[in-house]
Amino acid sequence: MNFRVVKFDHADFNGHKVVYDRERHFGWVEPEVTPDKLIRYYRDVYRVERNESVTKEYVEVMGKRAEIQHAHIIENSKKQIRSVLEIGSGAGLLLAIFCKHARRVVGFEADPLMCAAAQLNAPQAVLHDRYFTENSLEGERFDLVVLSHVLEHFSNPKELLTAIRSILTQRGCVFIEVPNDYYESVKIQCKYGFKNNAHLSFFTTSSLTDLLIDVGFGDHRVATYGGESVDLWKSKIKNSRLKSFLSRFYFYSQTREPWDYSPSFKSRNQAKGAYIRALAYVS
Repeated sequence: MNFRVVKFDHADFNGHKVVYDRERHFGWVEPEVTPDKLIRYYRDVYRVERNESVTKEYVEVMGKRAEIQHAHIIENSKKQIRSVLEIGSGAGLLLAIFCKHARRVVGFEADPLMCAAAQLNAPQAVLHDRYFTENSLEGERFDLVVLSHVLEHFSNPKELLTAIRSILTQRGCVFIEVPNDYYESVKIQCKYGFKNNAHLSFFTTSSLTDLLIDVGFGDHRVATYGGESVDLWKSKIKNSRLKSFLSRFYFYSQTREPWDYSPSFKSRNQAKGAYIRALAYVS
């Protein structure tokens, strides 16, 4: 029996398995979820089941996260950011902050509800109400590309990061924020059937670092934030409503200082913070 690779039923996609490699600290989905199936899921299930809408409360908590992310990017950026692309821009709250000082701000958001909200919140930004593809912006270059809780929704994250690498300016960077899905956390999520995450890739500090290096982002900072993931998922079991889980911990946790820092070496993944942030430059 191969104890290195473990398979679990995917809570959101019947007939699909979460495959987790305990040595690489990375998980993926088999068989691959087709684009059509994914689009139908997001259209018919995802937003409805999560009960997300652009309420005053939603704007407040997402706005706080956008402020924290913006401060992190500006503090750690190695060049002045004049042009920004956000893939999966949601309600446009981070775009709105960048519009205050960047010359060009572009967002891609396929959800019609969120894209309409983004147009109101960031009227100076250029919004595209469709999915980003490699050929979406031919000839354009950006100082910063943002992937905030987006990369885990792609079945081929390497392909996406390769496309992003090709549209960055010299010393441009990509900002990534994803859940820290180490083995124990993924096991609990799958065991208890936590639905409506729709994650297709499962990262840790070490596997995200490996991916960045593989794509050519040799200059990077990868750190975990927030409390212990397993404790959080156990808390969710006791408080099953997703809205309660988010409001009790999720956004607050992102104000915490890094638990662990993994520059360009492969760790044994002892970082147990709930979320990962990375800022990476083409080497």
